[in-house]
Amino acid sequence: MSFVATTGAVLYLVAMAVVFGGTAALSFAVAPTTFRTLKAVDAGRVFGRVLRVFDAMAWVATLVAVAGGVAAMAVAISARGAALVVLAAAVHATTTLLRRSVAPKMAALKPPETEDEARTWDPDARRQFDALHRLYVRLYTSNLFLSLAALVLASLPG
Repeated sequence: MSFVATTGAVLYLVAMAVVFGGTAALSFAVAPTTFRTLKAVDAGRVFGRVLRVFDAMAWVATLVAVAGGVAAMAVAISARGAALVVLAAAVHATTTLLRRSVAPKMAALKPPETEDEARTWDPDARRQFDALHRLYVRLYTSNLFLSLAALVLASLPG
């Protein structure tokens, strides 16, 4: 394997590990702990900031993974290599959708920042926000499984 291909493979693994690990940590540790510890309004504000930072990190990491996957095929193009690039590109597309469409729509609904605002929040805006939140969770779940599949496939011999 050439230097370029080896470097690409390493970059791919590290980038997809960042996506998988970060998504798992946010889903199974940070979100539950934050929402169990703080009032819902405060937890939403804190977790929203954390999520914005991670979304940016995941977006960059998936770009690195796509580039690494392409570089890993510097010596020979293979079905496995193409599948790895497609998996990384799918996670990147999902992350882009979240950052560019879903998150701004959620923010535009002006989620409450105080308990008083929470009590007077428009019920229709709440329903729309909740529907977008469910979509956000589903897309993050897909990223979790896609990045896991990418890591497993990348770690298999051959």
